[in-house]
This record gives sequence, C-alpha cells and structure tokens, in this order.
Amino acid sequence: MAHWFDEFHYFSPAEKRGIVLLLGAILIVVVLLVLSPFSSADEPMDPEAELKFQTEYKAFMASVHEADSLRYQPRTYEPRTYQPRQYERRNYLPRTYQRDTLQRKETPQLYQPDTTRLYPKKLDGIVVFDLNRIDSLTLMQIPGIGSGIAGMILNYRRQLGGFYDVSQLAEIRLDYQQLLLWFEVHEEDISRIPVNRSSVERLRSHPYLNFYQARALVEYRQRHGDIKNLRTFILYDEFTEQDLERLSHYLSFE
Repeated sequence: MAHWFDEFHYFSPAEKRGIVLLLGAILIVVVLLVLSPFSSADEPMDPEAELKFQTEYKAFMASVHEADSLRYQPRTYEPRTYQPRQYERRNYLPRTYQRDTLQRKETPQLYQPDTTRLYPKKLDGIVVFDLNRIDSLTLMQIPGIGSGIAGMILNYRRQLGGFYDVSQLAEIRLDYQQLLLWFEVHEEDISRIPVNRSSVERLRSHPYLNFYQARALVEYRQRHGDIKNLRTFILYDEFTEQDLERLSHYLSFE
C-alpha cells in the first residue's frame, strides 16, 4: 500500500484528479447499495393491485395466442368467392383474377373458335382466278390451300412483282399441276423494274437477279448508255438464256 502511495506522486495532476474522482464515485455507489431498502422486495403486494396485475397479464397472453393462431392458420383459396379487392390484398396479378373467374361457372365450357371466320368455306366447283389479283381469303377457298400456302403465294408474288406463268409456283415448292385449272395470269398486271434508272441494290432485290448480274447491267449502262433489250447480254458469263428469258418479263427499258 505504501509502495502504491509513493508511486501516486509520479502521476500528473490531471491523472491524480481522475483517480480521486473515480475513488469518490466508487465510494458513493457502495454507500447507496448499503443503505438501499432490500427488504422492500419481500413485502407482500396489495391484493387489489395483484388482482389487477393478474387480469391484465391474462388479457395480454390471450391476445398473443389469438394473434399467433391468426398468423399461422392456413387459408383456403376458393376462386368462386374471391373478389378483385381480395386479389389486391393477396398481391395476385390481374391475369390470375381473370383466369379464375372462368372457374366460377358451374359447367366448364371449352373455348371453340369460330372457324368460319378464320377459314372461308371451300369451293365446290372449279372457278378460275387471276393469280396476280387474288387475295388471301379467296385463295383459302380453293381446296388444298390454307393460310400458310396462301401466304407463300402472296409473298412470292410481291417479291417478283407478279406472275407471268402458273408454273412459277413450283419455285416455292408447290405442285402447280393441281392448280392449273384454278388460275390464269395476265402479264399487264406485272410490276416491271426500270432497268435504266435502277441501282444495283434495287435490281438485286428481285429473285431472278443476283449481285453480279445486277452489277453487269449497271456497268453496261454506265459505259454504253441506256439498255435497249437483253439480247446484248447473251454473251455475258453472268447470264444464261433461261435467265434472260425470265428477266424479259420483269424489266422495262424506257
């Protein structure tokens, strides 16, 4: 103890004040603990206060049990009785509500589309149509032609600019022999390409012209002037006689 008191003199004034304050605080706490009335905890509770405490405690525990039972109670889901607001509370998507409303009917009914509107009635006899003017609904009236084949015919007609012969349907892998009795063509309905005013890109967009053929036509026009006919290109390696014959129906020279 004397040794510790001797070392106390080596502390700075601020450290000395801190130690003194700490010892004083410890002393005050010890005094308060000694003088506090411990015996008051053993004193009996007032009967009315105890009854009130027991009543409030039982009510609190009952509310806790009720909340737990509501929280963990499984909920049954019945689409027939649910309303839109209940779907909003349960965070269901509107599509779920629309789907489940179909289950409210006592007798389920399968969806049956009106096929008479989607697929026209087939023709009983042969009727001749202009292949360059017929529309998709009329095409589907022909036996053996559905929406898929009708779309193929119209799409290829648009790319060509029109048909000059029914046999061209073979180019889209159709058996044109069965369709000869149903179609006729008129070349005046064909949309022709002005070869003397068209670019390489415009010419090569036609199914019967590739890039090299289109470039040959444009280069000849740049060197020799306007093209008068296709006989000039019979000696070109880019063209065959069949190519020139087919192109003669689709190129104009004005």
